Amino acid sequence: LDVGGRWAPLADKVRERTEEHILTFVDMHYLLALAAVGDGKAHEMREFLAAYEGDEADSNLPIMKALGVPMADAIIAYREGRYDDATAAMMPVRYEVWQVGGSHAQRDLFELILIDAAMKGCNAALARGLLAERRAAKPGDHWTEKTYAGLLAA
Repeated sequence: LDVGGRWAPLADKVRERTEEHILTFVDMHYLLALAAVGDGKAHEMREFLAAYEGDEADSNLPIMKALGVPMADAIIAYREGRYDDATAAMMPVRYEVWQVGGSHAQRDLFELILIDAAMKGCNAALARGLLAERRAAKPGDHWTEKTYAGLLAA
């Protein structure tokens, strides 16, 4: 879905907040906006996330290291058109994304990114498998049914 220039105002709002690290969930959404505008700040944020040490009381730190960094890699790779890299980064953590927080609907975006990356990366077998899994988890989901049928017909 092309949202036109609507990413730019979001990126402007988060550009100076990339070192806050309130929640990994929030960081990933900041990163989505920054990666969408492609100004390099997403790469800076990813490096900061990887280097972030927090403190002993920071319960977000293990989640940031285990999930945030690979998710950041996936988001950046996806926005740069490196779909195989995006898939490779997201696949190992896809069942753990719930730990970053947010609602099921909010986290669903990351599954959709993975599926789309698999399709655009010409990994049709993986995309079919991911969609079959999604069909079982979300019976009757229109997008899933339509996309799955399209892949089977191809």
